[in-house]
Amino acid sequence: MKKKTPSHDDLTYPYGYHFPPDLHVAYSPSDSPKQAVLVLKTFPDTSDYRIAEDAPYKPNDYSRLAACKTMEEGWDVLRHFSATEYDDARMCPDIPQSLEEGFAEGRQYGELLKKMQDPGYLDQWLMSL
Repeated sequence: MKKKTPSHDDLTYPYGYHFPPDLHVAYSPSDSPKQAVLVLKTFPDTSDYRIAEDAPYKPNDYSRLAACKTMEEGWDVLRHFSATEYDDARMCPDIPQSLEEGFAEGRQYGELLKKMQDPGYLDQWLMSL
């Protein structure tokens, strides 16, 4: 089977680091002796193309996470999905530590996505893969 090559006319070319990953976070249950956090970083379902550096796709039974009604249920599901555990949320590099930091990260991704609209930049990006 021949692999499809991404092009300008194809809206599903790989975004790589230009598009933020999806983050799913749960804090440890209230009866836990430590205040740990589980973080599952997944590839957004916006493109058919992935590159090696992208986060993994969402698990097949991902809808289980959306059905969680409590943080404890979310903790159990993220643990089942093999999410990364941090002893403290401040230790996770993917979680902004302030509102300002979160806004700055959002602006950065916005600027990167605007760059992808430039055909010259897009050609350079696709050739680098």
